[in-house]
Amino acid sequence: MNTRQNKQQRFETTGKSEQETASVVTAFDYFFSATYHSGYIIDCDKKTFHHVFTPLPFIEHSAEKLKQMGFDFYRQSVPENEQKLLTTLYADALSFWNTHSSFKPDNYILSCNFHISNGKIKKLINHKIFPVYFDEDNKCKQLACILSLPSSFTFRNIVMCKKKAEHYWEYTPCSTSQLWRKIKRSVLSDAEKDILALANMGYSAKEMSEYLSRSESCIKVRKDKIFQKLGAKNMQEAIAIATAHLYM
Repeated sequence: MNTRQNKQQRFETTGKSEQETASVVTAFDYFFSATYHSGYIIDCDKKTFHHVFTPLPFIEHSAEKLKQMGFDFYRQSVPENEQKLLTTLYADALSFWNTHSSFKPDNYILSCNFHISNGKIKKLINHKIFPVYFDEDNKCKQLACILSLPSSFTFRNIVMCKKKAEHYWEYTPCSTSQLWRKIKRSVLSDAEKDILALANMGYSAKEMSEYLSRSESCIKVRKDKIFQKLGAKNMQEAIAIATAHLYM
């Protein structure tokens, strides 16, 4: 197969974005209506919001207003000392997706925390961003962005992850040689993932013991293994890492 044929075949398997945009929007509408998340679809070239879903309550802008604002929303709402990093990250993330991603549904997801202000209050918001459309030249053209309260109240905390991947990538903007540092991902057992999921739902060790039919000492051992594998000091930190790195 020549390059042109291969390119055309890959383009056809991505989903013919223009014809399927309505389907993508409908799917996201269902998702956002069933969750407490907000989000939008980004036009990478125009730096506008193609569609806005359920704006953050404290922002005080309607969906239509945010759609009109596009990236101006970030210029107005993100603190000045974070804007430079956000602008640099956006360009570097696009470059990453154009280099590492492919026409598959299990693409890398960028997770990062930035402050958003309405002029009165400032909140740290987690952004999960991932490609939804590549053109025939394998260039990312549309991104989906999901906004929610962060699991960790740490500014930045920028990682690029993919479910079941052996590695994840940590963003190091101060590095002169390597913007994305490849790090081997720890492997969690199904039992350890169960502990994390239950902890995320607020279960105590005793409640986990009853739910999983395991002794409390067994639950403690599994928690300690989770902390060791994820490099976490406590369960709250473990949940934050597991969420950002797509273990959950």
